[in-house]
Amino acid sequence: MKNYDNAYINSNADMIGYHIEGNSKNVLLFIHGMNAHSGTWRKNIPYFSKEWMTIAPSLTPTSRISQSIVTQYIQTILMMIKPLLSEQISVIGNSLGGVLASLLLMSELPICSLILEDIPDLYDLQPKKLVDYINKKKTPTLLVWGQKDTITPLSIGEKLNKFIIKSKLIVFEDAGHTPHWERSVEFNKTVYDFLKQNNC
Repeated sequence: MKNYDNAYINSNADMIGYHIEGNSKNVLLFIHGMNAHSGTWRKNIPYFSKEWMTIAPSLTPTSRISQSIVTQYIQTILMMIKPLLSEQISVIGNSLGGVLASLLLMSELPICSLILEDIPDLYDLQPKKLVDYINKKKTPTLLVWGQKDTITPLSIGEKLNKFIIKSKLIVFEDAGHTPHWERSVEFNKTVYDFLKQNNC
């Protein structure tokens, strides 16, 4: 559902769409998984846009993930976010989007929390020791997992919960790789409570 995009920017000669909704100085950024789009968050954005400015890019599809693709994605996201002059930003990322969310900590964005949903094992990805960087920044981190996920199994979430100091793991028993879609009502409430507890 790419027609969920309602704004566009020019990135590397490509027009990149994104959905923006809400009016707040605080931003909630939604980053989709590989080859998805902003519409994957359409069960979530209306809930959060009442209190946050919500932004969800539709990143360019790719046949494989490389360092150059990841760098391009990060640059595109920063182009969307930096002009907003937000006071603080929370980032929700599903699968690959969770990796991108974690990498954004290395930018100068005022990120106050991470919500990482069914993501790959950060210890297996470049740059190494990304978990250590999250800990160094003392970033409150909510790990959300579907118990039935066969792509990034729950064991990864349990491992990350063990090593990320300020983390909390929430497991949805009847969900797979995308709890934000499969269990959207419960997901929204869980994330909302986490953001409020961390003053984001």
